[in-house]
Amino acid sequence: PIENQNGPSQKIALLSRIVLSGAYFISITYYLQLLAAFVLNIGGIHNETYAHMITSSLLIMIGFVGLWRGLSSLEKLEKYAVSFNLGMIGALLLALLVYNLQHIYAGQWKLPPLSPPLDLHNIRVLIGLLIVVQGFETSRYLGSIHSASIRIQTMRNSQILSSLIYLVFIGLCTFLFHEGLNANVTAIIQMTKPVAVVLPLLLSVAAIGSQFSAAVADAEGAGGLIEDLTQKRLPARYAYILILIVTLSLTWVTHVTEIIAYASRAFALYYALQCLVAVNVALSSQVSKRHLRVIFFSCLSVICFLIAVLGIPAG
Repeated sequence: PIENQNGPSQKIALLSRIVLSGAYFISITYYLQLLAAFVLNIGGIHNETYAHMITSSLLIMIGFVGLWRGLSSLEKLEKYAVSFNLGMIGALLLALLVYNLQHIYAGQWKLPPLSPPLDLHNIRVLIGLLIVVQGFETSRYLGSIHSASIRIQTMRNSQILSSLIYLVFIGLCTFLFHEGLNANVTAIIQMTKPVAVVLPLLLSVAAIGSQFSAAVADAEGAGGLIEDLTQKRLPARYAYILILIVTLSLTWVTHVTEIIAYASRAFALYYALQCLVAVNVALSSQVSKRHLRVIFFSCLSVICFLIAVLGIPAG
């Protein structure tokens, strides 16, 4: 163990887990609101009430499945959804690569003439999108279902793979940026239309599957975390009732762009507290380069606290 159960690291870690449980409530709502936006976008519908109704229906379904028999049955569907999503991501990256190479060969490739102002507002919007790199901690709180080695491996592999995907995607899609590209959560569908006719539809289907699987994963993680926080006095299957009540309430009082920023700020606070745990561990142990570690984790903690305070919605 890091230190005794009443030490500062354990107290901060406990507080961070409480914060994370709240962040999970927000992210589950966010994922399903985003799913609803993609579903409606396929039909060209932009109606907030319809989006909330779709989100609520899915939340009720996940909640009752979790209460009835746990989410392991949905987790099996999740495996197929993840496989399909990775296939779609691969197809997207390949299509973007070919599209970029075609324009390079034709001498038509150039960066778009965009120069958005680097002001405080845009910086706050940017850091409000931290949620796009969230989710790697979910496996950590599934100890009653998966072994420690599997959970460590999944967290490590997901971070490496997603980092590569994000960097390659951003590099390849920069050529597609243009004036008038709004901050709508489904803007990527419109942006990829010139690349391939069928790609927007495939991306929509992949986005729907990925948001559903992410919501299930976070619901399962939240259930396991609540069970851990209550020392199993509230089993995970009954925690889904609490998750359902909170997420339904959030659904009807927030908009998808707002919930993204709220989720980002909640997870940033969790990361900040986790960095404080790392600072305490480094101070109380004899690890190599201890002072550098303390400085590094302290800086990360300050950055995450600033994100938690300053992040705002894109629209």
